[in-house]
Amino acid sequence: MKKYFLYVITALFLVACGGELDKKEGKHKHEEGTEHSHAKGDESHKHKDGTTHNHSKGKAAADCLHCGMPSAEFPKWKVKVTAKAGDIWYCSPRCMFISTLDKAKAPKEIQAIKVVEYYNTKPIDGKTAYYVTGSDILGPMGHDLVPLKDKAAADDFKKEHKGAKVLKFDEVTMETVKAMVGK
Repeated sequence: MKKYFLYVITALFLVACGGELDKKEGKHKHEEGTEHSHAKGDESHKHKDGTTHNHSKGKAAADCLHCGMPSAEFPKWKVKVTAKAGDIWYCSPRCMFISTLDKAKAPKEIQAIKVVEYYNTKPIDGKTAYYVTGSDILGPMGHDLVPLKDKAAADDFKKEHKGAKVLKFDEVTMETVKAMVGK
């Protein structure tokens, strides 16, 4: 009975993982057809879309570090923070700011922040982006900071979508974010 239970659990793990894991050789094959080996004790790797996956955790590391939502389900909102320890994903700019503005919880040694620009949906530098607050556009968690590539685009967006403020990265405070959560 225990052996049968172990087989069922292993099958469920493999289905949830989206591939097949050959434990003898440490090989893993994904639905998109990529296959690679893991070093003993290292069960993490990167997918084609840039997300990391850790078989020991059983879920994509692209889940939002702050709220746990799957970032890949929100391609127009997701944020990638590259830190010394690796890539960290957030489902939205709001979750990223909540995390990075809290110095006790913030990722250490941030090297880059990539946000998705609202109009062209391409990744841009989060530190040079402009953010509009208070607009009628909602992110995955409700009211959010909408990233735009430059001041002109941010001003246009603010007018078009009834935004409250246009802020640069360094102007966003925890108070700014908390005001959105209460709406």
